[in-house]
Amino acid sequence: MKIGIALIGLVVLVQAGALAASILEIFTGITAFTLVKVANDLSGLAVALLVALIWYILCFPYAPRINKLLAHKIGGQGVMLGGFLPIPAAASVGLLLFITGTFVTEEESAGVFLTAAPFGNPSNSKWVPGMRCRANAVEDADYLTEWGSRLDRRMPVTNPINRFIDKIQGNPMTLSEKNAVSACFSGSSPTYPKDFDSSAVVAGGKDIPSVLNLKSPPNENKVCLYSCVSWNAFQLRTLLENSGSITAGAAIVVAVTSWLSSHFGWTMVRPDTAPEKLMEIFNWVNPKNDFITSFETSKESYTVTALPIVLIYGFLKLYWVTCLDADGYFTVDYYVTFVLLFSALMIMMLRVWNPFKQTPTLFTEAIWTRGLDQFVVKAQDFENKKSKTGNTDYTGNMVYPRTFEGCVKVKDVGGGGADADGKHKGLVVIDINLYQWMKLDIADQCELLMSYIRKPTEADSGKGARVQLLEDVVTSKEEEKEVIVKGSRMQLKVERVMTIPARTDENNCECEITGWHDFDTALIKATWNDGGREITEDGVKLDSKHLIEVDGQQIIVQKWQPLLEQVNVMFPRSMPGATRDMFA
Repeated sequence: MKIGIALIGLVVLVQAGALAASILEIFTGITAFTLVKVANDLSGLAVALLVALIWYILCFPYAPRINKLLAHKIGGQGVMLGGFLPIPAAASVGLLLFITGTFVTEEESAGVFLTAAPFGNPSNSKWVPGMRCRANAVEDADYLTEWGSRLDRRMPVTNPINRFIDKIQGNPMTLSEKNAVSACFSGSSPTYPKDFDSSAVVAGGKDIPSVLNLKSPPNENKVCLYSCVSWNAFQLRTLLENSGSITAGAAIVVAVTSWLSSHFGWTMVRPDTAPEKLMEIFNWVNPKNDFITSFETSKESYTVTALPIVLIYGFLKLYWVTCLDADGYFTVDYYVTFVLLFSALMIMMLRVWNPFKQTPTLFTEAIWTRGLDQFVVKAQDFENKKSKTGNTDYTGNMVYPRTFEGCVKVKDVGGGGADADGKHKGLVVIDINLYQWMKLDIADQCELLMSYIRKPTEADSGKGARVQLLEDVVTSKEEEKEVIVKGSRMQLKVERVMTIPARTDENNCECEITGWHDFDTALIKATWNDGGREITEDGVKLDSKHLIEVDGQQIIVQKWQPLLEQVNVMFPRSMPGATRDMFA
């Protein structure tokens, strides 16, 4: 655990330190470049905090404060939409682009445009009042005509990180060649590029070879590139135009990442998912699966969970991003690319694998794409399992609680009546968000998903479909009754209250769907035995949440029993669970 905390803490502290250093520069005099550095480092800190957030969500038990934080909406969208990261990433990128697009101008310049010597042609200079530049990359000399040249991009100074990257790439250059390729004019620092103004390279006709291409001896095959920043003339029109375009851009980021994540990885469960398909999905997460058991020794390890997150973060930041962005290291385009790539890769990891539990992940389509879904559970289970105390696995060991802690009851399904204490004793509909879902035990997830697809829908449960009540239901039916009033016969419409029982061996209640009143309300025909008397009620309106499909309907026979048996083998009934015996 200590190593995991150290890894995550290092990521956050390094980026927080970079931001603090940029902010301190403001007190010595704000420049356009200082503003860009603050905006860039804010974006970088946002990614570092996302690293910590994902690690915390995966490793630690349910926390009400984290749930409250994640429930906040940014731009009208919940943070949990699409796997936690798209909304914060879009907000971070939007803020960065707004600041750098409204108040400053950033452009990339080759060293030849930043000095009057040795060419003696000041008209080539790009210096304008207030402009400051910083070395941001070493490129091949043909970088303007060859897109692939960015794959050979290097950091502009010689330091251990640069040498490490060269080693990874298997670069065969000699030490002197590496120094020539790696060192550009870095302002006042020999190991880290600092921003500078024109007086550092132009005043007095100075000739600094490393500004032109590279450190002496020059390497004509390489050129130094600089990120140059100057103030924009502030205009209200520019402010409004940037606000609109950046908002639209952020929305596109969310849409693209959401589409990517929803089409990547295992099949997500929908209400109309076939039981055969759900059985295939359950096979992926079967704890007795040889592939999953091979990870047994690394389960619930804070360090193992942190490693893939930190490694992806590190390689993106130091190498992969610079092979894709247009402008080299630590520019606006660098941070935009970094945020989007990190978010996309983390989302794809969460879609297919939980590195803490070391198992594949299961999601409904709604809970992943919208961050929230509804499930039907027993009212007693919901009340009892909201607390995380006293939960053990079937061996008696304490585990992360398989509970509905923090879940919100949407409504009582109705018809179940009340117990002696006045509490609803039937079924309830609850909201489970993405964070709460990831805290559920895999056994409970499987039970809930089975309940989820067994609820009949108008699309897949037509006339004649056999169903079963999950509880005794008190309902009413509108009927016409003939009465005599002052000697005249009259037809009155009355509501007759009835109780339709859940199936038992004694009542042998049989139900089938005869039609649909609306999307959520089925019309059923129920027949049961009441003390030796057969009772039949037809055309009864019932909320479909009261019902589950049963075998023997229409053409398909025994489509649910194999699924039930598989779940019972995967998770023995002796194991406690929030939804145990829901279908017994």
